[in-house]
Amino acid sequence: MGTSTASRVLNGDPSVSIRPETRERILRAAHRLNYRPNALARGLKLARTMTIGVVIPNLAYPVNAEIIRGAERRAAAAGYVIVLADAEEFLQTGEAYRRLLLERRVDGLLIASASTTERFLRQLSSQARPFVLVNRRVPRVGPSVTVDDARGMKLAVGHLVRLGHTRIGHIAGPRDADTALRRLAGFRAGLRAAGLRAAPRLVVETSLTEEGGFEAMRKLLAPRRPPTAVAVWSLAAAVGALSAAKQVGVRVPEELSLVTFHDAPLAAYLDPPLTAVRMPLAEMAERSVECLLRMIAGEHVRSVVVSAPPVLVERRSTAPPPSP
Repeated sequence: MGTSTASRVLNGDPSVSIRPETRERILRAAHRLNYRPNALARGLKLARTMTIGVVIPNLAYPVNAEIIRGAERRAAAAGYVIVLADAEEFLQTGEAYRRLLLERRVDGLLIASASTTERFLRQLSSQARPFVLVNRRVPRVGPSVTVDDARGMKLAVGHLVRLGHTRIGHIAGPRDADTALRRLAGFRAGLRAAGLRAAPRLVVETSLTEEGGFEAMRKLLAPRRPPTAVAVWSLAAAVGALSAAKQVGVRVPEELSLVTFHDAPLAAYLDPPLTAVRMPLAEMAERSVECLLRMIAGEHVRSVVVSAPPVLVERRSTAPPPSP
C-alpha cells in the first residue's frame, strides 16, 4: 500500500477501492498519531473550496437539526465544512446564489427544501453545478436521497388501527410538496391495508407550521362525528394540532389519539408526550453528503432511498378509542 492510497483514505476519497480491514488499519494509525488532514492544502491541490452548501428550510425547526448534524459529521470526515443557508432567503436573493455558486465558494449543494423551484434546479443542472436533493424528488433534474415517507406514515396508521380506531383523520402537507404527497399515499395505504378508506372530509391540507396544524385540527374537530385519531404530517403541525384540541376541550388521548411524523426531543416533553414515527434522517443526510462528494469527484450518481426502516416511538398521545 502506497502513501497516496493512505492519503486518499484519510481525506475521505469515496472512489478509493480498498479492503475494509486495510481502511480500518489506516484510520487507527492516524488516530494514534493524532493526524488531521490539512483541508487548505488539499483544497489547493484539488482546486476546491472544501465547502458544501446546505440549503434547508426553517433552521429553527427541531427535526432539521438531525439532518444538519448528519451532514456535518460526514462532511467533516471527508475534510469538508458545511455552510448553512436558510431556504427562503437563499431562493429569494439572487446575490446569495451568485456568491455561493457562480463564484464557486462552495463545491456543491445539498438542497433540503421543498420550496426550491424546478426552474432553479434545472439552472443548476445546466451549469453543471453538483447538487443533491435531500428528502425530495424531482424526476429528470438531479439525484436525490430520500427516506421511505410512505412506509413511515403507513406505520403510524397501522398503530392507530391496532388500537381499534376506524375513523382516522390526516393533517396533510401542501400538495406541491413531494414529502407531503408520499406521506398522504402512506396514510391511504395504511387505511386500505385495514379495509378502511380515507373520507375526504377527514383529510385537511396545511403547511409545515404550528399555526397550520392548529387551524387544520380545528377543521377536523368541527363536524358532529370527528375522527377519534389523527396522523399529522409534521412535528410542527402536530404541536399546533395538540394545542387546538386542548382549546376546544378535546382530551388527548382519552377522546382523540394523535401521532406525528418525525420525532425530536421536543415531542417527549409536550403534554401529553407525542407518539411519533422516527425516520433515519441522520443516515439520509450522511448518504446525501456521500453522493455529493462523488459528484464533485466527477462520478455519475443515482438517486437513493435509505433502506433503514422507520421506528414507531410510543408515548402517551395514543390510546384505544373512547367507548360509544
